[in-house]
Amino acid sequence: MKINIKNIKPVNMLHIYVKDLAGGLYMVEPNKDVSIAIIKSMIYEIKKEYEFDSQDLFIPGENGPIILENDKKLSDYCLGHESYIYIFIRPVWKKMMEDIMKGRYNLSDFQDKRYERYETLCVAYQHALLTPEEPDSQCMIGLFYREKEPCKAVEWFEKAVEQDHVASSYFLGECYYYGIGVEMNRLYASELLHFPAESGYVFAQLLLADYYKEKNGGIYRDVAKLWLKRAAKNGNREAKKLLKNM
Repeated sequence: MKINIKNIKPVNMLHIYVKDLAGGLYMVEPNKDVSIAIIKSMIYEIKKEYEFDSQDLFIPGENGPIILENDKKLSDYCLGHESYIYIFIRPVWKKMMEDIMKGRYNLSDFQDKRYERYETLCVAYQHALLTPEEPDSQCMIGLFYREKEPCKAVEWFEKAVEQDHVASSYFLGECYYYGIGVEMNRLYASELLHFPAESGYVFAQLLLADYYKEKNGGIYRDVAKLWLKRAAKNGNREAKKLLKNM
């Protein structure tokens, strides 16, 4: 969807700063009475990959982020001169799950309210609630609850695992491995972890290596080494260090 913004008259112009969650900062100069849809089109003119239909704009609120609705105006949200708006691109939250499992981020980075990634998690959670039957959404909801209500997180991960969701297999396996929100069961955890480990997820490979390393017998040690080698091949420093000590 594209909206023609050429005929908007520069009356009562505001400086609105739009900040994306990767650290980029952009400025738009709209009229205070323009709609949020117009703001999205202005952002598209600056950043062509941020297509209108993929954007969600939000401002921080006391109870979490407030998503700005397309048909509302800037003035409806009391946004004035030199206000800040944050932009969230929908496909990003699926990549976020991948990045967590591949070790690019720690999940704890998204749980700390002092950081912008917490806003990312909150907005992604609100999106996921719109399609709770989809496994990606179920996994995202589980991630949102993992620290604050781990038992509820397990329930959501289990729903996604029933649909063969690879990310949820890792997160649920991790819960059973450490006893997060559920009674510890490392045998069942290892069964869950094989799917994401075979799919190339480093953290699942490390957990499987740890599982086999703790078991008695040379064959288990060899299996542990196998998983560590695969994690090391994926660039994991911890795996390389552990291999040297085995």
